Amino acid sequence: MNTTSGSEASDPLQEARAYNRSIYLMVGMPYLLLGTVAFMIYRECKKRVVHTEPTASGESDQTPGEPHA
Repeated sequence: MNTTSGSEASDPLQEARAYNRSIYLMVGMPYLLLGTVAFMIYRECKKRVVHTEPTASGESDQTPGEPHA
């Protein structure tokens, strides 16, 4: 059974790969978060546009407080 901790039996190449992966993760995370927030904002704006489009009967041509003629 191997009872050594990770520091005594570390492979320099494996350690370098681990550092590279963590750097890639740290560099990519802000872009991932920004992209997620931008997508959520886009989706909400798209929903609002769909709900506010005029209908075929023309009911949306009047302002909300105006009586029907």
